Amino acid sequence: MADIKLKPCPFCGDPYPHITFEPGYLDDSAIVFCNACKVSVKVESNDQEGFNDKTEMRAIEAWNRRASDDR
Repeated sequence: MADIKLKPCPFCGDPYPHITFEPGYLDDSAIVFCNACKVSVKVESNDQEGFNDKTEMRAIEAWNRRASDDR
């Protein structure tokens, strides 16, 4: 598992988002979600080897990205 900390939910501010893993038929996924407001980010693996640490890292990076980071 990655050592990067998840930022609080960008919508409701809940400080405890979770990451989970979803096996799929063709692609496995990493999903970061907020229990409070139910928003989520899903990232599918991009190779045929299934889920790996890169998939988890991409999900965490997507969750932690904020509009203010692009300015």
